[in-house]
Amino acid sequence: FPVTIGGGTNNSSAYSAGSVIFSDGTKLTEANDGLYWDNTNKRLGIGIAGSENTVTINASTYGSVLTAHAEGATDLQEFANHRHSNIAAFGPNLTFIRSRGTEASETVVSSGDVLGRILAVGFDGTDYERSARIQFEVDGSVAADAMPGRILLQTSATNTLTTAITID
Repeated sequence: FPVTIGGGTNNSSAYSAGSVIFSDGTKLTEANDGLYWDNTNKRLGIGIAGSENTVTINASTYGSVLTAHAEGATDLQEFANHRHSNIAAFGPNLTFIRSRGTEASETVVSSGDVLGRILAVGFDGTDYERSARIQFEVDGSVAADAMPGRILLQTSATNTLTTAITID
């Protein structure tokens, strides 16, 4: 059925499965290279066509995979991980997942590899500077069902992070 948008009429050809339909200002068009909807599994891919997750963002060419900005005088969370469960051990998780290699050909991580970081940064009037970081690393030989790890608590007086405490 034709839909009029800004004086134009929609594209009369069939759309590809998974494409997100949008207006280019004169007609309806599609794209599945940036956004991809899997209607069977109800999953959205951003920058990636297939996913095991509800929403997957692939941003190998960007500095940040996901950024949330908020302004105002209220103390609202920019990120909330909210879980409902009557089971005491089922709280929310923040999970860092790391391998070497590629998504198509994963390889084992090595001792010293960083598995994840939580970084605190503040604005100094000119730019943003690092203040503190919690870093998770592999700490030893990796084997089947064995992932030795350590946690580094790092602080900074002059934008150079130094390890204050290491937990093995």
